[in-house]
Amino acid sequence: MLALGIDIGTSKVAVALIDSARVQVHVASAAHQAALVAPAGRYEQDAVRIIACAEALVLGLPTALRAQVGSIGFTGQMHGVVLHDAHAQPLSPLITWQDQRTLEDPGFLNRLGRSLHAGYGLATLAWLTQLGAVPADARAATIHGLLAARWGGLARSPIDPTDAQAWGGLEPLANMNAGLLPTAVDHGARIGNLAIDIGLPRGIPLAAPLGDNQASLRATLTDPDRELAFTLGTGCQLSAVVPRGSCTPIPGCDVRPFDATRDALVAAPLVGGAAWLWLADTVASWVTDLGLSPPSREVIFARLDELGLAAADRLDFHTHLAGERHDPALTGVLTGISLNNGSLGEIARALARGLTAVPRSMLPASSYTGRTRVMASGNALRHSRLLLAMAESEFALPIVLNNCREEAATGAAYVARALITSL
Repeated sequence: MLALGIDIGTSKVAVALIDSARVQVHVASAAHQAALVAPAGRYEQDAVRIIACAEALVLGLPTALRAQVGSIGFTGQMHGVVLHDAHAQPLSPLITWQDQRTLEDPGFLNRLGRSLHAGYGLATLAWLTQLGAVPADARAATIHGLLAARWGGLARSPIDPTDAQAWGGLEPLANMNAGLLPTAVDHGARIGNLAIDIGLPRGIPLAAPLGDNQASLRATLTDPDRELAFTLGTGCQLSAVVPRGSCTPIPGCDVRPFDATRDALVAAPLVGGAAWLWLADTVASWVTDLGLSPPSREVIFARLDELGLAAADRLDFHTHLAGERHDPALTGVLTGISLNNGSLGEIARALARGLTAVPRSMLPASSYTGRTRVMASGNALRHSRLLLAMAESEFALPIVLNNCREEAATGAAYVARALITSL
């Protein structure tokens, strides 16, 4: 029997099938194109469109493979929140982890009496509650929790410790209806059985949804106590698994449950590979401003790699281009410019180095003790020689690019696989 994992990311949905040996049998993904037009600082997506994309991906799996699926696991963007009714129908857009609306009132987060950042589910729910924007009898969910509830015929979405921590906990804040919050379940628990027709065997067990960071770690790390996990795609995450309570976090470092005895220290800057795209698009805009026709993105990316690899380290780029959760006022800073430098290659090299240096600085020094290599993933690292070279230079450790595709979906499938072996 095969285990199916589904990952609902910020820009796409991915599915992965693994066999009894935990080997990938099939992976697929599709951009969900669910972004909605919203005021500056607000990030919303069409939850109905995302669900439709996930169901279309499953229906698009080869028929012979669909017939062999014996369990399903779910993961996705952790901090976001969507409201739904008792039939798991969305009542609101998905408000994503990128959302900054709680910063529109500078004192709002401080008044909550709890350490919460913009984009955290509980903070967003408190904001909606304050505005009276929560419909009567609405329930809140992560987007992958909503998908699990819909497929399992559940009236309330499930949430495990990894997602609950990413929301800021499950203790309702002042004036918040406790019935708004999802049902807390154990990590990896069986939450029910498949109850709708999406081309898979009805009645197969469903695993509790988990956060995409923890799901990716499960698929990426082979020796969690001796490896670091570094992902650079649209976003960025650097993680170190440590014994619970062994490290004191520093600003920018998030402590997340990994398993029963260990935590994952996570640095998750708000800008990752998107900064590389920003540089390419900025170069194109400069060329256009000169009245010329810019080359394609692919050509620009290739040229940035060539120029950056040949350049010297003469500049520093602090890549806080969207602020950070622990300090929203941070901005990107390029330093070291003089009349004798500032070439495109030097800027590209500095930005590429900064995309590793920033998350590396967010983890406490003790978390690097005993690490022997970096398990790396993400399309930005796979497609850019410069980004990969700068990451290896910053870590001063061997970097192993993970051959596993769609890591988060695969990690969710690993969790689901345990339900098959327990039957």
